Amino acid sequence: MSTTSADHGSRIARALIRSLIAPHIGALQTEAPAAPLAEPIEFGSAIGVLHTKTAWVLLTKRHDRGLGPALLWAKDHDASALRLMTRQHAGDLSRRATLFRWDIHVYDASAGTLALASPSPVP
Repeated sequence: MSTTSADHGSRIARALIRSLIAPHIGALQTEAPAAPLAEPIEFGSAIGVLHTKTAWVLLTKRHDRGLGPALLWAKDHDASALRLMTRQHAGDLSRRATLFRWDIHVYDASAGTLALASPSPVP
């Protein structure tokens, strides 16, 4: 992948994560004015934003293996909750998230909006 393609993909991922989480962040802030959204940070196969102690992470590759790196990124940024967004394997990731004693919600972002994913059955 050329530098231009990588830069273009990065810009798309940054715009996508902002558009996906903006409605959810606005809905959470009913009493106080909306805090500005931090600049998204790329790491590994994901991009993340920390907003009021909640880590919002969008998987960009390796969707089936994104929970661990996202959780580590959230903990490294002193988050108290993780909102993981993926376009693939949302049910499997949701099932795995139930194994942690941490506030984790997995969202299916395959339709361009966020839908809370239900844990898929154990295979």
